[in-house]
Amino acid sequence: MITSIQTRKIRHWILVLFLTLGATVSLTAETQLQGIHVEDGTLYFEDGSEVALWGVNFQTAMSYELMRFQKAGHFKPFDLEAWQEMLDRSFDEIQLVGCDVIRIHLSPKDLADSQGNLVETPWLKMLDYTMAECRKRGIYVNLALLNHLGFHFDDSFIGTRHGKESKWEWITVPEHLKASDNYIRQLVNRKNPEDGNIRYKDNPAWVVAEFINEPMFPREKPSRKDSPLGVKVYEEWLKENSKPDTGDSFSEYKYLSIKSYINRIAELLEEEEVPAIPCWNLFWVRGPQHEGWESYDAAADSKIELISFSTYPGQSEIQRANRKPMDLSGMNFLPYLQRAYDQRDWQGWIREDRFKGKCASIVYEYEAWANQSAYIYPAMAKYFRAQGAQMATMWTYTFNGLAEHLGRFANHNLNAQTTPKKSAGFMVAGEIFRNTPRYLSYWTTSRKSDDGTAHAFSFATDYAAYFDSKQLVYSGNMDTQVVDIPNIPERIVGYGSSPFVDYEGSGITYLERKASASEEIWTLTILPNARFVSDLPIGKNKSVELDIKSPNQIRLNLPGEATETRIYSVLNGDAALLQVFSGGSDVTLNITPGDYLIERKL
Repeated sequence: MITSIQTRKIRHWILVLFLTLGATVSLTAETQLQGIHVEDGTLYFEDGSEVALWGVNFQTAMSYELMRFQKAGHFKPFDLEAWQEMLDRSFDEIQLVGCDVIRIHLSPKDLADSQGNLVETPWLKMLDYTMAECRKRGIYVNLALLNHLGFHFDDSFIGTRHGKESKWEWITVPEHLKASDNYIRQLVNRKNPEDGNIRYKDNPAWVVAEFINEPMFPREKPSRKDSPLGVKVYEEWLKENSKPDTGDSFSEYKYLSIKSYINRIAELLEEEEVPAIPCWNLFWVRGPQHEGWESYDAAADSKIELISFSTYPGQSEIQRANRKPMDLSGMNFLPYLQRAYDQRDWQGWIREDRFKGKCASIVYEYEAWANQSAYIYPAMAKYFRAQGAQMATMWTYTFNGLAEHLGRFANHNLNAQTTPKKSAGFMVAGEIFRNTPRYLSYWTTSRKSDDGTAHAFSFATDYAAYFDSKQLVYSGNMDTQVVDIPNIPERIVGYGSSPFVDYEGSGITYLERKASASEEIWTLTILPNARFVSDLPIGKNKSVELDIKSPNQIRLNLPGEATETRIYSVLNGDAALLQVFSGGSDVTLNITPGDYLIERKL
């Protein structure tokens, strides 16, 4: 029988459980947000500590994401209230896997008219909602201000053409520049009705203002048919400067145009007193190929103090196969990352003095294409820190409700419930990213694995772990791994089995200790069992089965000898006693996914 004192105590730990897992968010979370600034090529918080933020792209306010849902047969017609509810659940999930920053693409095709005036659309409302939620939850934001992905308006100022190839005209055509200025000024000064009418620029969550997502600029002069406005402006420049129409002239024009645009938007944000740090995007077109050095040279010579880059192991393989569905989990990408670090033409340029001493760097997107491995994100996190990166956002977190429709071969597929092994690897990577010093030379102890003082990952055994005196985070079975964990951790999170948790199910387990002198309380959450039933990238039929009803055996090897151990199931804020164990340190029982409390009398 549970006494009234026990009931009060259990309810206290139920609250701790939800606060720990992010299901309930403090209304004062925004007080945790610090301003961020750049000094000598390094991002610092207000308290003087270096920034190290790990997260995802989170496309809450872009119709492109709606199109993906509609391919799976959802949101026809669009329901804004249901979209917000879906977003709330997905917000809980990204906090569950350790995200403290998100990147949001903005498309003027969803938000603004042909003159750059903001229009009250569902996507603008969702942006309001997202910015307010980030401030409340204490999540930092990188806003990518311009992208072509969107379909709400055909007469947006970025034109009716939908391809990436038109982006160079946004940088060069006067009417586009004028409308873009107007759009950015209105956006930064918008009073958010979801957040007490706080202006966007005054929201402490917004810390990075990235001008354009992947600002493509062709290597050679396009045809008038393909880029009529851009070619017209270029030919006017040739005439004004008495230049011949040659490749060298176009290269010079490209450099000057990009440098002028970077300075223009940076000065606009400075004039508007926007605290978010201006950022220029330097990207690969496909794999290690880029569009020439002009953009890099322009950024180095401009006023910009923050640059962003991406890394996509597997992208080239998928593109060479014409995007034919394939599984790249069996391909070792550690040599790929080593080559990207070593070769200037790949990404060795990031550490050149012209960037390293002047510009901080962040990773705007990263992903292992068509890959559900445990090791790949941890390896990328170590690589990013070796390159000096201080933020990294994966492309793109798959929202709750859509994730069940993405199969094993989906190019971009991360979700806490439907991809548990990869998600646990994501959490390992986050700890490596936050706890690894920058600019340590990138190398691994072998071509197939790496063993550090606080981490280990392996392609050969498809395993990853991070461990320190307070926590153990792992993906894959640890029974064959040699890991020196310094203490019994207070937090144990993972997929598979560890010295402390041996779980036969296929969901992530979260175990956290709260101790006092006479007793010990552990909170335990187990996510649903997940199983791929389809390899297709996306479809109307579900590709992943989520099971919350089937029990699986779990064995907990908890520290110290207990005189008694009680297991409680927690549902809707109520606790029910499941089982009582006498003595010992091991507890074994069959258990379904859900929330639990473990009370041990020492």
